[in-house]
Amino acid sequence: MSSQVRAIIIDDESNCRSALLKQLEWSAPQVEVVATCENVEQAITAIKAHKPDLIFLDIEMPGKNGFDLLQFFDPVDFEVIFTTAYDTFALEAFRVHAVDYLLKPIDEDALLEAIKRVTIHIQNKKPIARIQELIQHINLNQGEKRIPFPMAEGVEFINSSDIIRCESEGSYARIFYNAPKPLFIAKSLRQIEDLISSSDFIRVHQSHLVNVRHIVRYLKADGGQLVLSDNTHIPISRSKKDDWKDWIKRQ
Repeated sequence: MSSQVRAIIIDDESNCRSALLKQLEWSAPQVEVVATCENVEQAITAIKAHKPDLIFLDIEMPGKNGFDLLQFFDPVDFEVIFTTAYDTFALEAFRVHAVDYLLKPIDEDALLEAIKRVTIHIQNKKPIARIQELIQHINLNQGEKRIPFPMAEGVEFINSSDIIRCESEGSYARIFYNAPKPLFIAKSLRQIEDLISSSDFIRVHQSHLVNVRHIVRYLKADGGQLVLSDNTHIPISRSKKDDWKDWIKRQ
């Protein structure tokens, strides 16, 4: 195989993409960046088109995160170097499964060491079983991810699997979960979506974010409605209809 490593950079922050691209150009000319992507949807398309040897993958991104991306590929036939600012749970999982990661801001020496390791794996065509094992590990724990919701008097921690839906009220939101009363917090629905950051949640309306695990029924009436486990009927807006159809196709 050629010593050249074809890579894709995936990060929602443009300054992070640019900084890593420059670091690679200066310090690792053997790495050819064939594409840069700002979200999971772009990344899936780019990976299928370019078939990279390596991806630099940000963990925390709005909507679908880095782990969600890997679910689209079975098996994962490329090396992965994760990039993250703070995800403690992920770092421990990386250490257990010997998966390469870089902490932001990225240190040049750490970057070169990570590239050296994955280059050896690529050249030896070493099986990437550790990444598959990591995905399984994440899946086992993701359903019980605890979401911290800031309150005036402190922070309320709720298991993501217990959240049924989130409803917008201007710059505030109500979190409906397995409790007698919903949680009312001073965050927009977009902020809630970023905070939860799980493929189990889908935005079906400007005012509604729902947990797909709590969807009981889909009704075609009135443009489309979802019946949830708490017996609420949530409308699917015209602008979100394609997102809903795409989710259905992936099931």
